[in-house]
Amino acid sequence: MKRNLHICLIAVLVGVLLIAGCASGPPKAEQPSTPSAVQPEEEIAVADIEETVICDQNGIVVTAKGLSYGGLFGPELKIVAENKTNRTVTIQARDVSVNDYMVSVIFSCDVAPGKSAVDEITFQNSSLELIGIETFGKIELKLHVFDADSFGDLFDTDVIVLHTTAYEHIEPPSVPEGIKVYEGNGIRISALGLTDEPDWLGRSLYFHVENDTDRDIVVQVREVSVNGFMVDTIMSSTVAAGKKMVDDLLIMESSLEEAGIQTVENVEFYFHIFDDDTWEAIADTDVIVLEF
Repeated sequence: MKRNLHICLIAVLVGVLLIAGCASGPPKAEQPSTPSAVQPEEEIAVADIEETVICDQNGIVVTAKGLSYGGLFGPELKIVAENKTNRTVTIQARDVSVNDYMVSVIFSCDVAPGKSAVDEITFQNSSLELIGIETFGKIELKLHVFDADSFGDLFDTDVIVLHTTAYEHIEPPSVPEGIKVYEGNGIRISALGLTDEPDWLGRSLYFHVENDTDRDIVVQVREVSVNGFMVDTIMSSTVAAGKKMVDDLLIMESSLEEAGIQTVENVEFYFHIFDDDTWEAIADTDVIVLEF
């Protein structure tokens, strides 16, 4: 049997969720004024890397050429990929982090046999703003390479670490402390807050996840209800070993409309956490109830 864990959140104004105590009774949640769980930075400060060969394996050579900040969707890591094999390959990026926080990227590069390709790994602005990353100091990633025709895996690189020219001067991102909802097995999860208005998909409940273990983990939710009604949700957060992440539990607007819910009073669920490589279960948390 899972025991109920009742937790209340309180958020201050201006879109930044700062958790404070309440003098009388448990704190209540005041909704943030922007969709972000944290205040976005004004811009990503310019930093660069030295040209570096980041992969030379099984006939595939990938060189990181430098950082660019003029991309439509966010800053870009320019790369050149050379394919010395007799097959067409696809190269993708996995487990990407900036300044020890997991971030979303866009990158999938096809290279024909004996050819080279110029491409870029795009760091999505929405992901960077969510964390509040101002300056690139350290980039970590793995490259996943597979046969473009058969989709058969060829190899995965070890973790690639790139230090920028600003590495010695970076400060940790300023992420609110939040309310701790789970701690165990080297993993900590804090609730940051709920957006006050839905977008076209739904409402986002934000979490800060810290993985202090030596293995990559996936955090998902189970049995989610809002105001006592079961709802459809999306959350599957992959957090590499030793990394952190800010991510959201998306509560689908269609489910809220079907249940006639206009005001979210409480959200109830539990986390299912497992090893990303072996799928071995790590923990199913107690039932968590967040009241607003």
